Parts: sequence; C-alpha cells; structure tokens
Amino acid sequence: MFKDAYNNNHVYGQNLLENFDINNINIIDVREPYEIEICNIPGSLFIPLNTLLKDPNIFINKKETYFIICHTGQRSYYVTDHLTKMGYNVVNIIGGITSVEKYNVPY
Repeated sequence: MFKDAYNNNHVYGQNLLENFDINNINIIDVREPYEIEICNIPGSLFIPLNTLLKDPNIFINKKETYFIICHTGQRSYYVTDHLTKMGYNVVNIIGGITSVEKYNVPY
C-alpha cells in the first residue's frame, strides 16, 4: 500500500490479494448494478459512485478502513480522492476488478 502526492492510499489488485484476507476487509464496489451482475467480489458492499458520494455517512464511518473498487480504477480513484478529503480512511484498488480477476478471485 502507498500514498500518492495528494495523500490518497492505493493498493494494486495483486498486493490486495497477497496481503489482505478479502473476506475480512471492507470492500466497496462503486460500479453500477449491471456491472456487478457480470462479476464481483463476494462480500463486497455494492454502492454506486453517485449514491456513495451523495451522503457517505449513511454507508461508512471514519473509524473503519474501506477498499474502493470499480471496473478499471478510474472511478475508485475519484471516490478515494473525495472521501480522503472528507476524512475517511479509504484505499483505491488500482486497476479495479480487472486487476483482481486475473488472480482467479471466486466471483
């Protein structure tokens, strides 16, 4: 895991799978419902980007760490940047679900 110049936390999909038990971390998938039907990580919270950013306090708290995922990493970076600025402890999964599915995550 590392921070960028804007203080956002990031992890590569492979590092996530190697260093964390995905069954015991908070993963938020910010893709749209039709994308979730194609593939997803079991146990993830499915909260579309706009829904999450509208009022994050409904879904998450500032005491927990959340790993944010989307399809390729662009939306999850956007969400991570906004939530970090709001004081949440979030981590962008670089490369999104496409970086994780390469490693045969059961979904």
